[in-house]
Amino acid sequence: MTIEIDEGDRQMMLLAIAELALSRPGWDWTLGRLAELLHGRSMFDEFKRLNADRVTAQRIPQTIGPLVAQNDDPELLEWLAKASEQGGGFVQSIANAGLRADHENYPEIRPFLMWARIKYPEYEPSDAVKQEIRERT
Repeated sequence: MTIEIDEGDRQMMLLAIAELALSRPGWDWTLGRLAELLHGRSMFDEFKRLNADRVTAQRIPQTIGPLVAQNDDPELLEWLAKASEQGGGFVQSIANAGLRADHENYPEIRPFLMWARIKYPEYEPSDAVKQEIRERT
């Protein structure tokens, strides 16, 4: 598909996506790719450079504390990490819930995590990892 865009509109679009990239840094790569499709990567980068002073950094308060699972059961933590990265939607959701559970809610979810670990052994840590964990503790 081809879309014709006059030069003034193209530059305005590049300025708009540069502003968005500055205000939403997580979108920078995708917006840079869009700038490349508009044959304007260098203009996009220049707009970001020229307007960088308009964006103020904001710190997001850290709400995630130490992992409860890490102190509870290091082998379970390894299972949770692998299931979170490689699991399908359901298993991944279970693992993410276990990784994010706070001290108050972790005891409630732990029996379910233990059941999931038995039901989905493909995310079990290798024997070498288990041995390393035993040696550390």
